[in-house]
Amino acid sequence: RRAARRAAGKTAPAAPPPALHTTPSLLIAKVGRGGIATLSRPLPAALPAGPHSGTTLLYAPFGPRTLPSGAPNPAFRETLLGWLRYVATVAAEARRVFGAGGYDLEVWNELTSASAFLAAANYSSPPGDPAAVKAVLSERRSVTKSTVKAILNSTVAYVRNPANGISPRVGVSDGFASQTPFAGGAFAPRGLTAISKHPYMTAVSYPLQYSEGRIRPINALGASDTASRSSYDPLFIPRFQALLPEYTLTGLSATTLVHDIAPIPTTIARAPHGRDVGPPGAPPVAKWITEYNLGTGNSTVMRADGATPQTGRAATLSASDREHFHAKALLRSLVAMVSKGVSREYFSTAAHGPLSLIGERFYAALEADPQGNPGERLAGEVVTGLRHMLSRFEGPGPGGAPRQLKLLSIVQDGNHAQFTGDGTAAHPSLYDREVLAVFPFQASPTRYEIPVYVMTSNLLTLYAPLAASTDVRRFDLPGETFRITLGNLPASPRPPIVSAYDPLRDRRTQARVVSRRADTAVFELAATDYPRVLHIEYRE
Repeated sequence: RRAARRAAGKTAPAAPPPALHTTPSLLIAKVGRGGIATLSRPLPAALPAGPHSGTTLLYAPFGPRTLPSGAPNPAFRETLLGWLRYVATVAAEARRVFGAGGYDLEVWNELTSASAFLAAANYSSPPGDPAAVKAVLSERRSVTKSTVKAILNSTVAYVRNPANGISPRVGVSDGFASQTPFAGGAFAPRGLTAISKHPYMTAVSYPLQYSEGRIRPINALGASDTASRSSYDPLFIPRFQALLPEYTLTGLSATTLVHDIAPIPTTIARAPHGRDVGPPGAPPVAKWITEYNLGTGNSTVMRADGATPQTGRAATLSASDREHFHAKALLRSLVAMVSKGVSREYFSTAAHGPLSLIGERFYAALEADPQGNPGERLAGEVVTGLRHMLSRFEGPGPGGAPRQLKLLSIVQDGNHAQFTGDGTAAHPSLYDREVLAVFPFQASPTRYEIPVYVMTSNLLTLYAPLAASTDVRRFDLPGETFRITLGNLPASPRPPIVSAYDPLRDRRTQARVVSRRADTAVFELAATDYPRVLHIEYRE
């Protein structure tokens, strides 16, 4: 009985179905006279009489940091020390496999999922009384917030303490922040390397899914776009489906990443955010995308106008279509996010399924020969496309301060647009030239590799509905000719070597120098809706 009492708050009886949202979903709160156990919440269904299995946790879920008397809560400290033992075990295993500085640590993974353990009150059901319900919910929030801070601070302090034998090259990222816009570098613990982000998004259709709120819409001229001063209903909403990996880099997203990666600091909830923001007296905290993919789940295949749903057989996506979709999305996401200030991006997932980034043929070969290794040859378009593109950037780097090129102008042949306006200056069409992505990288002192693509709003626009269903290129924006003017180039007397490369087709595409003067040059190239790499190299 004494052992049972010591296990109170840690022991979980095997609850019958239907299961609740946490595992375990409830705990034995206390054991009274006669060995009668009181549960933290009612069982979801009746248990028949007789013995039942259960689980006793090594550590109790986190409770308040202090007791009602104000003294430190020993149970909280015991669980926190258990967490640090776990950190030590993970770091030791990672060091064994990858070497002393060959790994990084992410603290937690998405506060919104599987995080009941952060507050013991999550295992209780609030009583029916409204005041009691409010008190329990308040305790859940306050304990969770306190626990998150304690875990993050103590983990960073443990990793950065030389006495614990962890290499200073090991990065530490705040995974609690991956799905909230409020965590910023200003209040991060000293020694934190990065803040994690998981910018997942599904398709959004306008005007269908536009939600009128208390934010006054403005038009393209910066003026109010409502019929009256008291209205929040916009006069114009474009018609298109938004399904693009750069969604959280645009104004379409309320939880935009721009706050955290822009060189200009902004404020969210009275806290500064930005690329150069860090805790007082410490370097800026980097931003890592530690998990990303773009799914087709609730999306619709659209016709070439971008607004009309495609019907019939042409609207059905094959496994190859999805693979091509993922390849385009990942190439776009990588170059856009890194160009705009994200230090690292990790993609999910390799497991077999609708979001897999590994091709179907790879898994078919693996099932046929479980002991074999199908290899990269069967890995699919995502893997080969990434390899082809990344190979273009190999080089020693600038060899000093990088030369910052300037994009001075963009000229488009024709007027293809992402959506059509109403013909007024207040509500214009969004032309492709206005969403042409140009992201310069300096691969060597004399060589520049520049991914260029049209940041189309919808990667499921069907441009060639009459093409064979086996032709994944029917979803590719037909090549459009653009002339871009770049400034601050090397003022070399000899013209640069210029070419362009398509990493998904593994071939050269159209590119040439139209004119050049001093440190400025005009380049003509053909762009589509995924990155082609413009190569500019100056000879000594």
